[in-house]
Amino acid sequence: MKEGSVQIKKFQKLNRKYIPLSYFDNSKEEEEFKKYWRRYSKRMIENQSESFVKRMKKFFSEIKENGNDDRYVENLIIKKVSDVKGFGVFAKNKIPKNTIITHYAGIIRKDVGSWGKNNRYVFGFTGTKKLEDWVIDAEKVCNLASFMNHSSHPNVEAIEYYEEGGPKVIFKTIAEISANEELVYDYGKEYWEGLKEKPE
Repeated sequence: MKEGSVQIKKFQKLNRKYIPLSYFDNSKEEEEFKKYWRRYSKRMIENQSESFVKRMKKFFSEIKENGNDDRYVENLIIKKVSDVKGFGVFAKNKIPKNTIITHYAGIIRKDVGSWGKNNRYVFGFTGTKKLEDWVIDAEKVCNLASFMNHSSHPNVEAIEYYEEGGPKVIFKTIAEISANEELVYDYGKEYWEGLKEKPE
């Protein structure tokens, strides 16, 4: 696997650590999850279309081989949106509809009900009731996906992908993206529960 990424220094300036793929930082939680995943994942994996699986296998194998996702995000840039929203992700050039742009990377954790209360960078899974116990925490360790903002009129959608190694969340454009346009997706109503802010 190749080392390094052109994104590392950029993320350091944003007080984040860049990672290309999600990982566990707790061995007990990792073993617990793997035990569950071996038992319940077969049906979820098999219910996916062959073309989708083939596309995703190529996507993640390239990231793993290169040690980064630079090729996939080279047409994207993180820029300040406003003091309220903070940063966002924008297209440098036009991006066609149905383009896989990135995935949500962070630390995979057992959701004890507290991550989302003080951490706005948690992404939960929805495949099964048991899977909802797990989240990707991208507050401090992440890739570009954690900088994408919410919109009730999204041009990107989040899709769960299931493989033997575990679940992943990928992002695909659902409309053609113009140059300098911000990439946004719908966070879902659960994200806003208990928050003072209202979705736009």
